[in-house]
Amino acid sequence: MNILLQDKSLAEEVIPSLIDDNTNQLLTNIPSREKIKNVVFDLNIDGAFGPNVFGACSIQTYWDIVHKDVENVVLEFFTTS
Repeated sequence: MNILLQDKSLAEEVIPSLIDDNTNQLLTNIPSREKIKNVVFDLNIDGAFGPNVFGACSIQTYWDIVHKDVENVVLEFFTTS
């Protein structure tokens, strides 16, 4: 059975908003390339994103080579979701 919610205000009354507009703006701002680099270099160097993916240490070590690709992927995520 497929039920569509016709009155969105009902959902807003029942489900509390946990993030205010200011926080939402901070979370959805497109990050600068400098911010992306800072986040990458704050990652645990011993951590890996998945079993078949390069870890943070590899990305940090080869940043000069891969930074444009990493930055573009992050920026694409924020601009196209």
